[in-house]
Amino acid sequence: MHNNPQTTPRAPRLIQYNFTEWLGALCPAAEGKLLVVGNSAQEDGKFTLARLLPDGELDTSFNESGLIEHAFDEQAIFYALSVHLEPSNAQEHAKIFISGVLFAEQGIYPAAARCLASGSLDDSFADQGLFIFNDSRYTASPANHKAASCRQRIASVGMTGAGAATLADGGYLLSPAETGLVLKLTSAGTLDTTFAKDGVLEPSNFEATSAIVLGKRLYLTGQHRQGGTVAAYTPQGELDESFGEGGMVSIATKLLALAPGEDGQSLNVVGVTDTDGNNRGCLARLKTNGSLLLKPVVIAPANREADLRYVMSRTDQSAQQRIYGLGQTTEQNRDARYYIASRHADGTVTDDFPGGLVVAQVNSTVLGCDLVGSNELALCGYVGSQGFVAWYPLAE
Repeated sequence: MHNNPQTTPRAPRLIQYNFTEWLGALCPAAEGKLLVVGNSAQEDGKFTLARLLPDGELDTSFNESGLIEHAFDEQAIFYALSVHLEPSNAQEHAKIFISGVLFAEQGIYPAAARCLASGSLDDSFADQGLFIFNDSRYTASPANHKAASCRQRIASVGMTGAGAATLADGGYLLSPAETGLVLKLTSAGTLDTTFAKDGVLEPSNFEATSAIVLGKRLYLTGQHRQGGTVAAYTPQGELDESFGEGGMVSIATKLLALAPGEDGQSLNVVGVTDTDGNNRGCLARLKTNGSLLLKPVVIAPANREADLRYVMSRTDQSAQQRIYGLGQTTEQNRDARYYIASRHADGTVTDDFPGGLVVAQVNSTVLGCDLVGSNELALCGYVGSQGFVAWYPLAE
């Protein structure tokens, strides 16, 4: 039973930016600011790192203009999956870690960059601040490297995944979408050869879609012909057979992403399921030992076909867990839109949005999201040919 007081929600706000065609990732920064990463509006292969003030304006104290551009390869397009500030005693001096995939003529490569707090590349990481994993043994299928085609591909496949996590030993875990791989890097930006097979984990019986670290385990979501899989691995990249059945749990739905529950003892997973021939978003919950906490809850925004591709949670003032799933409606009459669904841990609707659901007001695609402060959700993506950030107030 949930006895949270009703509150009058503040109005959401959405701001479009002409310095980029899309924004693929964001994260909170000091003093209520946001870091965002997108492509270059010039379609020249560069990616843009920008910092926004709480009101959404560019923060001109960051590289004087509020943004800075870098490039892995002028002939390839970098799509950011995640950005986060590394742990630091002073957040304003924290380094910035960005991960994603590189779309090139030869294939799709996991890639990462580390920047100083100023936005400049950190030349102590990998190759002058940039890491590209282009081992031909693992290269995904070739992709059209034109920017417009890249954006269409991103929207159609629903690129998801945790993107990256900073590990306790100072290294990084990369789980780039569409490659099916999980990589472990050292803090210097080299593959950690003590992990899995020379630093690369490629599950043999499912294609990984996202990964997180929780406690002493690495958890992956994936998909196979029969549905979805949640699997647990040791810090060394070996299947942890004490989880579920032989290290895995099967769920009869296509799983796209997972995140830890607020109690540290549960996993929230989201994806897409078929209901009477229609695609619907779905949310399920597991204990960290693999037992089911919540059977898949089907979510159909405005009776549209849809998926859920991101998930996060927070604890409200009544110490109740609130779970937020973000997804995309299927393009219908050229009118695809993102949406947010909010649920309690038992699957019931919360009061964050009317009916626990809000659908974007315009044709739009969501590509990244994060919680900001204690009661605000920020997301990014694109509207038309411009990147955007939207802020949604949440119930106390």
